[in-house]
Amino acid sequence: IPAGFKSDGASVPRFFWRWVFPPGASRALSAAIAHDYVYRTHPEGWTKPLADKMFYDMLRENKVPFLNAKRAYWGVRLFGGSSWKK
Repeated sequence: IPAGFKSDGASVPRFFWRWVFPPGASRALSAAIAHDYVYRTHPEGWTKPLADKMFYDMLRENKVPFLNAKRAYWGVRLFGGSSWKK
């Protein structure tokens, strides 16, 4: 990810913070930034499902609890389509 790339972090609606994580959660930040980058730039060979899987894998590597990571993953899988298409 190039220096200077701007990300909004994890776009988790406030209602879901308890079940996933708040937007600035340190364990989720690198995954959210990488996910934003792939969603915005569509690097060659990347698809939405691959980007979403990478997000989940990074969350787990960063010790986000299993259920929280799964909920975040399903959030982007089910509701990230409009962001992917922009």
